[in-house]
Amino acid sequence: MPASAATYERVVYKNSSEYHYMKVCLEFQDQGIGLSSAQFKQLLISALKDLFGEVGAALPLDVLTYEEKTSSAILRVCSRFLPFSLHYLVIVGI
Repeated sequence: MPASAATYERVVYKNSSEYHYMKVCLEFQDQGIGLSSAQFKQLLISALKDLFGEVGAALPLDVLTYEEKTSSAILRVCSRFLPFSLHYLVIVGI
C-alpha cells in the first residue's frame, strides 16, 4: 500500500490597513521609575536604534496614549514597516 501524499495549503493574509496598533509596557527592575510621554518615546527610539541602527531609529512611530503609572502606551506603527522591526521588539528590565 503506497504512502499517501502529503497535502499542504498555503494561506496568505493581506492586511489592507495602513496602521497597526500595539500596546507596549516597559518593566523596570527598580520600582517607582516614572517617565514622561516624550521620555517613553525616546527610550523606544533608542532601543530601535540599538537593534536596527539608524534605519530602525528612523521608523515612524506615534505614541497615541501613555499611562505614566504603568509605563504603558498605545503605539501606532505604519504597517509596511512592521515586518522590519517592531514585530519582534520587546523591552524588559531596562
